[in-house]
Amino acid sequence: MVRYILTKSQAEDDENQIREVYGMALTDDTGKIVTKIDNISSDGDAVAELVRICNEKELSPIHFSDVVEDYIVFAN
Repeated sequence: MVRYILTKSQAEDDENQIREVYGMALTDDTGKIVTKIDNISSDGDAVAELVRICNEKELSPIHFSDVVEDYIVFAN
């Protein structure tokens, strides 16, 4: 069973300031990261909720990038 997890990294913003950003990773049955999308948002709670929903709905990996793209477009 695949699982989605929250990731955290740092990114430089338009004003050259380093800030924490959040993304998602897709893990396989062993917990190994298969793929990830970094820098989805600086709102960790919002991305954590997206991760929760993807796990709850057992999102197929083939839809992972589409769901993240839709989130970025429609969340703003």
